[in-house]
Amino acid sequence: MNLVRRTDKYPPTNVVQVDETHHIIEMAIAGFSPEDIKIGTERGILTIKSIPKEDPRENRNYIHRGIASRDFSTSFKLYENVVVTGASFKNGILSISLETQIPDHLKATEIKIDVV
Repeated sequence: MNLVRRTDKYPPTNVVQVDETHHIIEMAIAGFSPEDIKIGTERGILTIKSIPKEDPRENRNYIHRGIASRDFSTSFKLYENVVVTGASFKNGILSISLETQIPDHLKATEIKIDVV
Protein backbone atom coordinates (compact mmCIF):
# COMPACT_ATOMS: atom_id res chain seq x y z
CA MET A 1 0.00 0.00 0.00
CA ASN A 2 1.47 3.27 -1.05
CA LEU A 3 0.08 6.16 0.95
CA VAL A 4 1.88 9.43 1.50
CA ARG A 5 0.69 11.92 4.10
CA ARG A 6 1.55 15.54 3.84
CA THR A 7 3.57 16.97 6.73
CA ASP A 8 0.58 17.90 8.92
CA LYS A 9 1.02 16.63 12.50
CA TYR A 10 -2.52 17.41 13.68
CA PRO A 11 -4.67 15.50 14.21
CA PRO A 12 -2.72 12.42 15.38
CA THR A 13 -3.07 9.63 12.83
CA ASN A 14 -2.50 5.87 12.52
CA VAL A 15 -2.39 3.88 9.29
CA VAL A 16 -3.34 0.24 9.94
CA GLN A 17 -2.78 -2.63 7.51
CA VAL A 18 -5.72 -5.02 7.74
CA ASP A 19 -4.43 -7.33 5.00
CA GLU A 20 -2.53 -7.00 1.74
CA THR A 21 -5.21 -4.90 0.02
CA HIS A 22 -7.09 -3.25 2.92
CA HIS A 23 -5.93 -0.40 5.15
CA ILE A 24 -7.55 1.95 7.65
CA ILE A 25 -6.56 5.53 8.42
CA GLU A 26 -7.45 6.37 12.03
CA MET A 27 -7.56 9.99 13.19
CA ALA A 28 -7.97 11.11 16.80
CA ILE A 29 -10.46 13.98 16.59
CA ALA A 30 -11.91 14.23 20.08
CA GLY A 31 -14.27 17.17 20.44
CA PHE A 32 -15.50 16.92 16.85
CA SER A 33 -18.68 15.26 15.64
CA PRO A 34 -19.21 13.59 12.24
CA GLU A 35 -21.09 16.72 11.11
CA ASP A 36 -17.93 18.78 11.75
CA ILE A 37 -15.81 16.77 9.27
CA LYS A 38 -15.66 16.73 5.48
CA ILE A 39 -13.92 13.88 3.61
CA GLY A 40 -13.36 13.88 -0.13
CA THR A 41 -11.11 12.74 -2.95
CA GLU A 42 -10.01 14.55 -6.05
CA ARG A 43 -7.29 13.61 -8.54
CA GLY A 44 -5.83 10.95 -6.27
CA ILE A 45 -5.75 13.12 -3.15
CA LEU A 46 -7.79 12.18 -0.06
CA THR A 47 -8.59 15.28 2.01
CA ILE A 48 -10.00 15.31 5.53
CA LYS A 49 -10.87 18.67 7.06
CA SER A 50 -12.92 20.17 9.80
CA ILE A 51 -15.69 22.58 8.97
CA PRO A 52 -14.97 25.87 10.78
CA LYS A 53 -17.53 26.73 13.43
CA GLU A 54 -17.81 28.82 16.53
CA ASP A 55 -16.39 27.11 19.58
CA PRO A 56 -18.55 27.84 22.64
CA ARG A 57 -15.54 26.92 24.81
CA GLU A 58 -13.57 29.94 23.57
CA ASN A 59 -15.15 32.19 26.21
CA ARG A 60 -13.98 29.96 29.07
CA ASN A 61 -11.17 30.95 31.41
CA TYR A 62 -8.82 27.95 31.07
CA ILE A 63 -6.21 27.19 33.73
CA HIS A 64 -4.74 24.56 31.40
CA ARG A 65 -5.92 23.71 27.88
CA GLY A 66 -4.55 20.37 26.68
CA ILE A 67 -7.41 19.28 24.42
CA ALA A 68 -6.95 20.71 20.96
CA SER A 69 -10.08 21.92 19.20
CA ARG A 70 -8.50 23.81 16.33
CA ASP A 71 -9.62 23.48 12.76
CA PHE A 72 -7.55 21.20 10.55
CA SER A 73 -7.07 20.07 7.00
CA THR A 74 -4.85 17.14 6.10
CA SER A 75 -4.44 15.14 2.94
CA PHE A 76 -3.01 11.90 1.67
CA LYS A 77 -1.77 10.98 -1.80
CA LEU A 78 -3.59 7.84 -2.89
CA TYR A 79 -1.62 5.85 -5.37
CA GLU A 80 -3.05 4.13 -8.41
CA ASN A 81 -5.85 1.63 -7.74
CA VAL A 82 -6.40 2.77 -4.10
CA VAL A 83 -9.99 3.77 -3.36
CA VAL A 84 -11.83 4.93 -0.25
CA THR A 85 -14.48 2.36 0.61
CA GLY A 86 -16.04 3.99 3.67
CA ALA A 87 -15.68 6.03 6.84
CA SER A 88 -16.91 5.68 10.40
CA PHE A 89 -16.68 7.65 13.65
CA LYS A 90 -16.61 6.09 17.13
CA ASN A 91 -15.30 7.32 20.49
CA GLY A 92 -13.49 10.30 18.98
CA ILE A 93 -11.72 8.23 16.32
CA LEU A 94 -12.44 8.78 12.62
CA SER A 95 -11.70 5.62 10.61
CA ILE A 96 -11.38 5.76 6.82
CA SER A 97 -11.26 2.42 4.98
CA LEU A 98 -9.07 2.05 1.91
CA GLU A 99 -8.76 -0.76 -0.60
CA THR A 100 -6.19 -1.45 -3.27
CA GLN A 101 -8.17 -2.74 -6.23
CA ILE A 102 -5.87 -4.74 -8.48
CA PRO A 103 -7.14 -5.00 -12.08
CA ASP A 104 -7.58 -8.58 -13.33
CA HIS A 105 -4.80 -8.21 -15.90
CA LEU A 106 -2.32 -7.41 -13.10
CA LYS A 107 -3.33 -10.20 -10.71
CA ALA A 108 -1.10 -13.23 -10.31
CA THR A 109 -2.33 -16.22 -12.24
CA GLU A 110 -1.35 -19.86 -12.43
CA ILE A 111 -0.78 -21.35 -15.85
CA LYS A 112 -1.83 -24.96 -16.35
CA ILE A 113 0.63 -27.13 -18.22
CA ASP A 114 -0.95 -29.33 -20.87
CA VAL A 115 0.49 -32.77 -21.36
CA VAL A 116 0.88 -33.52 -25.09
